[in-house]
Amino acid sequence: MPVAASMLRRYGALRAAMGVTVRHSTSTFSWLAIIFRTALPVGLTLLLMVGTLFYYILPELEQQFINERREMLRDLAATVWGMCDSLERRVQAGELTREEAQASAIDQVRTMRYGPGGKDYYWINDLAPTMIMHPYRPDLEGEDLTDIEDGSGRKIFREIAYLAAHDQAGYIGYTWQWMDQPSRTVPKLSYIRLYEPWGWVIGTGIYVDDIHLAIDSILGHMSRILGLILFAVLLISAYVIWQNIVAERGRLKAEESLRLHFSDLEQKIRERTFELNEANQHLMVEIEERREIERKLKLTEERFVKMMHGAAFPVLLQDRERVVDCNDAAVKKLNAQTRDEVIGHSVGDFFPERQPNGLESKKLAQRNTELTLEMGSHRFEWLYRTVDGQDFLVEVSLSPVLVGGKQLLYAIWRDMDLERTLTQALRESEERFRLLSDASEEGVLLHDQGVITHCNAAMTTLTGFSAAELIGTHIKEYVAPESMQKISARMRALEVSEEEGGILRKDGSRFLAIMRGRPFTYRERDLRVVVIRDVTEQRRMEKELRQSQVRAAELETIQRTAATYAHEINNPLTGVLGIIQLMLEEDNITPDQAQMLSEGREAARKIRDVIKKIESLKSLEFKDYTERTKILDLERSE
Repeated sequence: MPVAASMLRRYGALRAAMGVTVRHSTSTFSWLAIIFRTALPVGLTLLLMVGTLFYYILPELEQQFINERREMLRDLAATVWGMCDSLERRVQAGELTREEAQASAIDQVRTMRYGPGGKDYYWINDLAPTMIMHPYRPDLEGEDLTDIEDGSGRKIFREIAYLAAHDQAGYIGYTWQWMDQPSRTVPKLSYIRLYEPWGWVIGTGIYVDDIHLAIDSILGHMSRILGLILFAVLLISAYVIWQNIVAERGRLKAEESLRLHFSDLEQKIRERTFELNEANQHLMVEIEERREIERKLKLTEERFVKMMHGAAFPVLLQDRERVVDCNDAAVKKLNAQTRDEVIGHSVGDFFPERQPNGLESKKLAQRNTELTLEMGSHRFEWLYRTVDGQDFLVEVSLSPVLVGGKQLLYAIWRDMDLERTLTQALRESEERFRLLSDASEEGVLLHDQGVITHCNAAMTTLTGFSAAELIGTHIKEYVAPESMQKISARMRALEVSEEEGGILRKDGSRFLAIMRGRPFTYRERDLRVVVIRDVTEQRRMEKELRQSQVRAAELETIQRTAATYAHEINNPLTGVLGIIQLMLEEDNITPDQAQMLSEGREAARKIRDVIKKIESLKSLEFKDYTERTKILDLERSE
């Protein structure tokens, strides 16, 4: 109350000072000058706020929505592409025929759904173009799509086949039926990707109307909040103008006595005007920073969850005791049917009582957790147990991460049994035959002082060159120039080497690979075998994991900053409410003034309630997003 009383006294001095400073021959002219001087800064400020909202914030937000949807489409198409590639590797290994693998892929893709209501889908056509599979248009399967047109008359499947053949992947916009409703046609944005070994074009898309609806919803929320702010500012401005007019009338009667204090009052006017302008600017900066914090917070949470659930390898999110979340790959590795069989259970439910080294699992797990928190990350081998009692060994990469203000552990599994089996098989193959195995999934070639003498099928798949094109040529034609000097030095030294560098494809593109070289003698000739493994995707995933840890660490900072700004906004509102309450308690105010003050107090309280609702709405949206993600994963697993 002493602070509010001091502010009230200073405000009374300001009104008196304005009455002295603005001197004209008639009171009518003074009123107009007061109204203009008070309303102009407020009007310009409000105009700047509205212009910033509608011409900068909303267009940027809409573009961000579109970019996120494009990234989502690319990730979804990559899932199906990866499934097809996995089946193709089984074909190369002799586990399946090409026809069986393609039939299995068609059956799985036909039932895959995502999005609200689980009605967004995938389709498959070839480069002819001919429809291979479409879940909502089975009448097109096996049909020539060359002359199929969308609502605007474009031959869309001809454009899709052209895009896939020349660019391998890309985005295309057109009009198409709404999900499973053939009678309704709307604009659609799709992403297609060519799976070259089968000649399949994998496609999926979203409807542009969904993005517009999301933007309209956000615009509605912002408009209501802005309306409340405008209403409150108008009430306060009207009250200030009215008080200035009243002071002006008093000035006409007391001008002689106040002129003695004119210099002091004029200085107070300048100080108060500066304080008001500075407070107004500070408030605008805080509002803008709060919006940016909320946008970054939501974007970080969505990308983190999407990256985890989109990973092809098993990932667990856990605290010290229980599993908080996991992706479908982890559910499959644990032989569970749904994520509910994993999430919420104790971490100790999924490993045996003792590890292979004889130590108790619970104590060793606690020690690994402490090492992770101390070093920032920790990698170790661990024996897990599936829900049906089968044990398996994996390499665990454990890292701390902040999610929702809580410190959790982010665990990535790498199958050690599979890696050891492949390594042993490769060693036995080298010792037994000393020949290249076409069954290897990695590219393998033999060269004599750089001239290629033999290569396997995987090498032709990686580079796009046929075996006849590779054999007899020098290896430098396929290694990126910046990597060739280092590799040449290894070749001349005739030593075991492992280098990472770029490999050139036939189409001019390149990929990042690890090249392991080993010299050996075959039929009295010094040759060298080189194993080439594409690690482009592995490096990309490692980079994304590092970025996710940084973003998660930012999450806690953003939440603390948001709470601070809310506190700073509430403090001025509390002072305004205190001033209004003191004015209402004065004995000499008229009923009209009391009514205006009551309305101003109610508007300030509404602003305070809006701030509280914004904080609660932020938490609610994150929870709703998490629940929708869980429901979508359950539907996919079913």
